[in-house]
Amino acid sequence: MIYTKKGDEGYSGNLKNIRYPKDYVLFDLLGTIDELSSHLGLAKTESIEVVGDTITALQKEFILLMGFIAGGQTFDTTQATMRLEKLIDAFSAKITRDGKFTISGQTKGGAHLDVARTVARRAEREAVRASKLFLVKKEDLSYFNRLSDLLYVLARYQDQLYVPKDEKVIVYDKPSDGTFHMKKAEELCHLVIERAREMGVKVVCAVCDGGGNLMAMLRDDDAYIASINVAQNKAYTAVSLKMPTETLAGLTKPGDSLYGIQHQDSRLVVFGGGIPLIVNDVIVGGFGVSGGSLEQDTALAAYAKEMFSKLCK
Repeated sequence: MIYTKKGDEGYSGNLKNIRYPKDYVLFDLLGTIDELSSHLGLAKTESIEVVGDTITALQKEFILLMGFIAGGQTFDTTQATMRLEKLIDAFSAKITRDGKFTISGQTKGGAHLDVARTVARRAEREAVRASKLFLVKKEDLSYFNRLSDLLYVLARYQDQLYVPKDEKVIVYDKPSDGTFHMKKAEELCHLVIERAREMGVKVVCAVCDGGGNLMAMLRDDDAYIASINVAQNKAYTAVSLKMPTETLAGLTKPGDSLYGIQHQDSRLVVFGGGIPLIVNDVIVGGFGVSGGSLEQDTALAAYAKEMFSKLCK
């Protein structure tokens, strides 16, 4: 049964059955930690895998922490604080900080984490109040302080993954900007397939517009059937992340800045063969090629970039 009818008079008890008014500092602190966990749950839905895993670990830890504060089993805040500090150091090493004030809202995941950070600060203030009534030990306060620091670092890490630094290229998310159309897309596919034949390779070429929508696709005789989807996904990836898929390959290894991003979208390809198509600093589409070895596909994508520049002159 969800309701017990025992708290209707404005009192509630801790795990030792000691009853306090519901607006007592103890419940303010417990409620704030619960609120924090909920905000982190929302942040998790918009975060990459490594950040999401860190959030899940924190949420599980909060259950133990709240039990401890409510009079249950001991929670080792010293060890927990050390764990937070290690996480802070690890994520801090992967972000670039320019010393300027941070404005929240660059990404959804980062924004949710920033909200969670402000709730963590409130939890710290509630913990200080509780320590004055001996409900929390003063040596436990470091945990709350490090917690908000970790959430700040996680928010900046999340933002850094999705916001290009000094990015001048913009995405044109319509089918055509007047300089790029289906005829050029088809010509580009033909040129690359001809080059692939010279290399002794059978490939599939795909071109999408700036919104990631397929514009043209050409499959050479006897090219792998599996290459049809792979070529399209390479083109889509190059537009979605505004970079060659070869570059993305180096950013998605364990511990690197985009690790786990391919698990957020099943269409993302993290190996060579895809490039954004750029006209006058505007991404008007993406190109993908599949069917050869990694080196061959990467070389053919580089050739496609060269040929596209000539087609658009």
